[in-house]
Amino acid sequence: SSYQAWAVVRQAAMAHGAAHGPRRARLALPEEKIRVERAWNFYREMESPRFICVPMVGQSELPFRLMLRKAGCDLCYTPMMHAEEFAGSSEEEMARQGFATCAEDRPLVVQFCAKTPEDFLQAALQVQDRCDAVDLNLGCPQSKAMKGGWGGALMEEDQWHLVYAILRHACAAPEL
Repeated sequence: SSYQAWAVVRQAAMAHGAAHGPRRARLALPEEKIRVERAWNFYREMESPRFICVPMVGQSELPFRLMLRKAGCDLCYTPMMHAEEFAGSSEEEMARQGFATCAEDRPLVVQFCAKTPEDFLQAALQVQDRCDAVDLNLGCPQSKAMKGGWGGALMEEDQWHLVYAILRHACAAPEL
């Protein structure tokens, strides 16, 4: 659930802070009340989607998303793309990797798997004007994801510091 994912990130943040001591400078996040209000406002801006299609391997490309939208789906996700390969890509390379969208394909969440904060941020910056949100994949259970250190592998307790670093880096970026 969302609450469980937040609890995982919060625990990672606490562990990260303890590992680096109290002197480490951090950017302050808005208070919880403000973050919750912003989240609800974002949800309402997307017209409060009720029917959501999350990424599916080999099924979440643009033609399929457009068909789902005609059937009543309110919000769709792209297929998961690798931030490492996507960051710095040309338009042609982005299309080859599965990124395609159009005006009718909104609201849209673009999903990336990532192993470094820099790759995730760079990939997010490339799509930020063509989508409504960017998602970090933390759940892919495929063996290649687990062996590759992304997706579900990031939910291993010894990787929580990386999840925290990726999210913190993206959330602190003024250009995102």
